[in-house]
This record gives sequence, structure tokens and C-alpha cells, in this order.
Amino acid sequence: VAYQSGKLAKAAKLVEPFLPLLLAHVPEGIDEPFAMYLNCYQILNARPDPRANGLLTVAYRHLQSLASKISDRQLRHTFWQIPTHGKIRAIWQASEG
Repeated sequence: VAYQSGKLAKAAKLVEPFLPLLLAHVPEGIDEPFAMYLNCYQILNARPDPRANGLLTVAYRHLQSLASKISDRQLRHTFWQIPTHGKIRAIWQASEG
């Protein structure tokens, strides 16, 4: 809400405690952990904070790892169609280009 209201400093302060956890591994027990990655990335990137690209890379690599374990091509395609997954992939690909 702080980010969407344009309060970037407040939003950054709120995500700060989560960054070490997100950089270390995908948090368990959360319904949409990649939404956390995406939200934190967007907040850091808007500031701009040099950690944004590192967080994006970690999120994308975790997604790639999960996708590589899906042997069925159609299911893997569906995995990337999940909005959060697809958005992280698109941002990462754009940043690498």
C-alpha cells in the first residue's frame, strides 16, 4: 500500500527485514512467495536501490529451477503463465537484453 501510494521510503523500510530471507531461499509457508520477490523488487527498483537486480536474479533463478523440474512441456508452459512468474521472467529478460 505504501508503494502504491508513492511512499517509497516507507515501503523500502517495510521490505528491508525480508531481503536477507528472500536472497537466501524461497520462503516456505507463504501462498505466493514469488509475489514477495516481485513486490520487493519493484519497491527497490523504484528507489532505485542497487540490490533490486540481485533480488530479481535470485527470484528468476529459483523460478528456473522449479520449472526445470517439470518434465511435461504443457505443465511447464502453464507454470510460466502464472502472472507473477511470467512478470518476473519478463522483467528479468528485459533487464538482460
